[in-house]
Amino acid sequence: MVTWNGWRRRAWISGALVLFLVVLAAVTVLAPERRTIARKPAPSDYSDNLNMVRFRMAAIPESRPDRMKSALADVRSCDLSGFDLAGQADALAESSFDSRTHWPAHLPAAFDPARVLERGKDPGLGVRLLQSQGIDGRGVGVAMVDLPLLVGHEDYRRRLRRYEEINCGDSGASMHGPSMASLAVGRSCGVAPAADLYYIASFNLQSNPRRGTRMPAFDYIPDARAVERILEINESLPADKRIRAISLSAAWSPEMRGYKAMTEAVERAGKKGIFVISCNSFEFPGHRFFFQVLERDPARSPDDFAAYSVIPWRESLSLVRKRNSAFDRFYEEQFDRFAGPRILLVPVNSRTSASPTGTRDYVFFRRGGWSDVEPFLAGLYALACQVRPEITPDLFWETALDTGVPREFRKGDKTYDGRIVDPVRLIERLHGKI
Repeated sequence: MVTWNGWRRRAWISGALVLFLVVLAAVTVLAPERRTIARKPAPSDYSDNLNMVRFRMAAIPESRPDRMKSALADVRSCDLSGFDLAGQADALAESSFDSRTHWPAHLPAAFDPARVLERGKDPGLGVRLLQSQGIDGRGVGVAMVDLPLLVGHEDYRRRLRRYEEINCGDSGASMHGPSMASLAVGRSCGVAPAADLYYIASFNLQSNPRRGTRMPAFDYIPDARAVERILEINESLPADKRIRAISLSAAWSPEMRGYKAMTEAVERAGKKGIFVISCNSFEFPGHRFFFQVLERDPARSPDDFAAYSVIPWRESLSLVRKRNSAFDRFYEEQFDRFAGPRILLVPVNSRTSASPTGTRDYVFFRRGGWSDVEPFLAGLYALACQVRPEITPDLFWETALDTGVPREFRKGDKTYDGRIVDPVRLIERLHGKI
């Protein structure tokens, strides 16, 4: 015979079990809040850069002080405490460095590395004003295909929902992956610091170099597989937490292995309502999204539109593929055939981002590349999705051009109507405020 206390005990246990099942169901529904981390790549070490700096400086003759700029171009993780840099303001202004760079006691008054590093964290162009208003990408999924990630970095670890790898082996964290992730969703560096990040690490190089070449050949089949994997992940997410953009800082052309696979994967993503932002955005299904890149003096405010200038055409193309000119030729051919009169202009240089050397480390890159465009625009698209969930890539791009700040640029003897992306006016227009 069960006593009254026995019934109470059974009822309490049953209630607790029901509550547990309800909580478990809620966790299942809120799948984006769970994290799946396939592997944790080891941090990188760039302290060997010091040997290269010493070698370059030793090779500078007294008659060529102008070479100092190239000698100090990359001083990440270098101990420069024993160097005399008091008269090297110009060279230091062009340098890339990180949290682990040790500086001498006396530096030129015009160069304050701590200030440069902190200023470079600001995405600029008014993005932080939007974030202060709660427009920060919350509720929007952003995916990224890039190199191995330092998954525990403080700038994005709370936004990282899934980390998987394709064709990566046991490689450590790359320089590129952490930088791109933080530029998109980083809490201190990102455009959309409240967006959810789904990251697939992928190496787009063949394991064996082609005969007669010094560099491995590009192979975009792993990247195409990564895009397909993102589509699979997206199907498992709640409708209000879906991935809306993929940042893919890569450039492919017809003669590269995997070109067909990439274009087909991007086409499938487009049909699923996902905006794949890459150097090949001019091939996005049914659209021709062309952009060019902007330079900023690191001493000037990232919010000051007057601080930006268009990087000349040839120099701009050299930032896309330093080791392979195939894409350069392909892009120029497509641009000459299909580009409209208005071209979106996006900043790339003088940015601070997460460093792969440690979970609290940051790196300032004086010179960036087209790789910086994709996370910036993917983050901005997340903000657009937040204020206007029915947004499409076409509406986003056209509105960005309509609201952008005019800045002409030339290609040969032809002048183009460049438009510097203006995040504040873009979001206000999409939000119906202007």
